[in-house]
Amino acid sequence: MDAGAELSRAITRLLLDEPFFGHLLAQIPRQLGTEVPTAGVGLVGGQLRLLVNPDFFVGRIRRIGERVAVVKHEVLHVVLRHVFRVQRRDPLLWNVACDVVVNGWVRPWPLPEGAVTRETFPDLVLPADPTA
Repeated sequence: MDAGAELSRAITRLLLDEPFFGHLLAQIPRQLGTEVPTAGVGLVGGQLRLLVNPDFFVGRIRRIGERVAVVKHEVLHVVLRHVFRVQRRDPLLWNVACDVVVNGWVRPWPLPEGAVTRETFPDLVLPADPTA
């Protein structure tokens, strides 16, 4: 299965169903490769990029809805400026916290297995309206 074609298909689906997020995502250059284990947004040479591991995107994720969830998840990181706000925070802790926040906004798309949500940390006391 062609990861690039599946990525384009997921972005197109997001564009049709949620034009705001799809339009933003369509403006971000994409890079397929093994630089990340799953997917992410980051600065590459000073330019924002969507990084997608093809083995993850077409190997581990089989359904289009979950692929759309992954790309919406990544564009939410951009919308909430997570890439630019990490500053001196612990990068791993910041990433987990931001993932919990964005995964709460991915609906109606089904999250892939293993996605981090508030339910992942049942003993963690969080305010009803979390922001990151």
